[in-house]
Amino acid sequence: MKEKRPTKTMNLSDLRQHLVLVASLVASGMTLQAAELQLASVFTDHMVLQRDAAVPIWGWATPGEHVVVEFAGQTKSAQADASGNWQVKLDPLAVSAKPQELFVRQKAGGQKRVISDVLVGDVWLCSGQSNMEI
Repeated sequence: MKEKRPTKTMNLSDLRQHLVLVASLVASGMTLQAAELQLASVFTDHMVLQRDAAVPIWGWATPGEHVVVEFAGQTKSAQADASGNWQVKLDPLAVSAKPQELFVRQKAGGQKRVISDVLVGDVWLCSGQSNMEI
């Protein structure tokens, strides 16, 4: 005959402790997410930056955080505003078919983002349907 194990019931005090723990974990997760260094979704690996034009790079960070962007020998920095928005403008870049990396980091150390295989050239935006031809 198989032995039956007793089931443990949770009293109200235990339930409150569990709820407080879950609420604390959720709140701390929200805080960490808000503090995360982020780039706009257009900045990805294998991208092309426009040549011979000032190139804006932007994203989000903790309000007041200093952000540093490094690319092609340039280093630019910005401070996130009260909403966490930041933006830098790279000086006009010469055309380059050599893949490079774009680095974005918090000035105080912390988080870092690396965008790989970035080229500099002409960026074309085309739109249309069946009436477009090469």
